[in-house]
Amino acid sequence: MRLVLRVQKDTLNIPRNHGGVGDNDYIFSFQHVVLPIASEFGPDLTIISAGFDAARGDLSGCCDVTPDGYAQMTHILNALSGGKLLVILKGGYNLRSISSSATAVVKVIPFATLFDVWW
Repeated sequence: MRLVLRVQKDTLNIPRNHGGVGDNDYIFSFQHVVLPIASEFGPDLTIISAGFDAARGDLSGCCDVTPDGYAQMTHILNALSGGKLLVILKGGYNLRSISSSATAVVKVIPFATLFDVWW
């Protein structure tokens, strides 16, 4: 897989030149691009803007990320800042895809942390 990255100030874009990108492509990008850069930064808190328009079944994103794929990416990011994680639902256009993906993401977060407040 060849990645052409665009970095502008504090934003990293990983463009895809075709539709149908799924779990393996996203997780590869997380492991080989996002995680090394984020680990070098060493965040105290990880904030996920959870837009599920890349979810399987959401026609607007033309991608194929499954709920399990979102769960795996969340697991990776949860470990990044020692479990200090904030997930904010941003979007997606297929309610079934959003609900199944969001449910998978929430199940990754340890129950105790759902009620902790971190300052």
